[in-house]
Amino acid sequence: MQKEYIDVDYTEVDEEKNNGANKDITINTDPFSAAISGIFGAVNNVTNAVKEYNICKQQEQTKRTAIKAQMKIEMENIHAKKELCMKLLEEQHEIKMLQIKTFYQQFEKSLKDVSNAVQGAIEVAKETKDFSAVCDLLEIERQILKESSEAELKQMEFLQSTNSPQIENNIAGFLK
Repeated sequence: MQKEYIDVDYTEVDEEKNNGANKDITINTDPFSAAISGIFGAVNNVTNAVKEYNICKQQEQTKRTAIKAQMKIEMENIHAKKELCMKLLEEQHEIKMLQIKTFYQQFEKSLKDVSNAVQGAIEVAKETKDFSAVCDLLEIERQILKESSEAELKQMEFLQSTNSPQIENNIAGFLK
């Protein structure tokens, strides 16, 4: 078998001009070595692709882990705010109930005092036949009932206007 020679012309390239283009060029004249070189080249490409895939997979897993951690933090913030709101609502409810209870105790006491005074005035009026004091006391009782009704309506309006605490929502993606 006769060896074949390939006649190649080449020119010298100044390496300073060609810094980024230092690639290995392999010229095979033997078909067997060319096939082996091609196979190893393909294996190298597959290996490089698998490495790049694994790197991308690890990066995505890291990103997902970071997202899950951020989600847990935000969920804890939401739960803490929820607990705070619930506690605040309970305290406000207790305060309002105490106010209402105190109001009705005072109202009941005032009404009882006026009723006792009216009963006493009726007894005195039966003996003296002068019912003007009874009329005055009934007018006072009517005035107390009127003022308590107005106060109760104002209290209901106030409670309706301040029914729930307003919390600023600064969480992105939060549905209302």
